[in-house]
Amino acid sequence: MNGILDSIMAKPRAFVPESVGEYTALQLARKLGDADRVWNYVSLLDREQLPTILEALSTAQAAGFREKKLITAFEDSLAALTRKKNDEL
Repeated sequence: MNGILDSIMAKPRAFVPESVGEYTALQLARKLGDADRVWNYVSLLDREQLPTILEALSTAQAAGFREKKLITAFEDSLAALTRKKNDEL
């Protein structure tokens, strides 16, 4: 029985989006070069509004960063936009 479980666990399952939100999360993860963490972006899209996320992505891309620095710039921009939005409430 362990042989079957080991073989299943050894092969990572591909992420197959089952909704528009999951597809959007996959595209966001790819843009950020972070497709391995697609479920984090699915969760993010559940918590934040899409226009805010897209604005954060645009700001991060405009900064000219690549890969890990792009992710950091995106997270920083998203945090700043979220704080601003909360302050306005």
